[in-house]
Amino acid sequence: MHPVTQQRVSTMLTAVVPAVMIIIHQIEPLAYIKNEKYFAFRSNIIYSRNMALKHKKRWIIIAGLTAIIAFAVLFTLSAKMYNAMFGRVITPDDRRRTPYEFKNLEVVECTFASNHGQKLAGYTYTKPGLDPAGVIIIAHGLGNGGQCVYMDAADYFTSHGYIVFSYDATAMDKSEGSTAYGMEQGVIDLSYAINYVEQDSVMKKYPLMLFGHSWGAYSVCTVLNVHPEIKAVAAVSGFNATESWLKYAFSSMGIIGALPTFDTLILEKIKFGKYAGYTALSGFAKSKAAIMIIQSFTQMQHGRMTAKYSEKKIYS
Repeated sequence: MHPVTQQRVSTMLTAVVPAVMIIIHQIEPLAYIKNEKYFAFRSNIIYSRNMALKHKKRWIIIAGLTAIIAFAVLFTLSAKMYNAMFGRVITPDDRRRTPYEFKNLEVVECTFASNHGQKLAGYTYTKPGLDPAGVIIIAHGLGNGGQCVYMDAADYFTSHGYIVFSYDATAMDKSEGSTAYGMEQGVIDLSYAINYVEQDSVMKKYPLMLFGHSWGAYSVCTVLNVHPEIKAVAAVSGFNATESWLKYAFSSMGIIGALPTFDTLILEKIKFGKYAGYTALSGFAKSKAAIMIIQSFTQMQHGRMTAKYSEKKIYS
């Protein structure tokens, strides 16, 4: 480089460098302040987001706990309402029938165990000189009392050539138990009654048929799920499943009635396991038994059992 040019460049750098340093010193604090503001702003955003998440989680937890508590309270109330329907029942004197009212009606009493070991009272009805065409088990209804209410039916069947076996369900009349537990207990008690008859030295020789009213009608149909060998069933004023009965029982409560219905269905599943899933119609599907269903028009309107099963063996 020419000496003169080199001197001019050196002079220019000498003048420019201090100026650039002055500018850098002035800009640097501004950049620092700007960065500080940026990081502070970002920290505020992150903090706000964290707080929002905490509030959201808190409300989710509160809502979840509230739902659990509400369900627990409703389940407890529903369980109490349901259990209250199945307390111990003794037949009122004005409904109690005795063998002495019926000509030549003979009865032999016995006991047999049901699912919890509770002893059930059983009754075998016959008449002198009877040449049995079969055995009919009578399953009684709920709330009216035990089997003695249906003794006129026992007299009718024995007068027409059948041995009759009847029994008091759990917590009814002479049978043990402080509670009948629930609808499915009727099916379970009937199943044990069938086992007893099928093991009896005399009754096991004959075709076995079932007759039931209301709770008993539901039971004689539903028990076909576990006893498909039954030859014939007559069901009077029954229902297909406990769900339809519960809807009818709580129908006066309107839409609120759906809540205890749901809760009690859960309760039944806990209490009765597989029996809670059985229905009359599923029993029909598993059995070749001849079925007679007797219903009034009013009972059909209120959701009781109708002849939904299409085979010709069912009459309604």
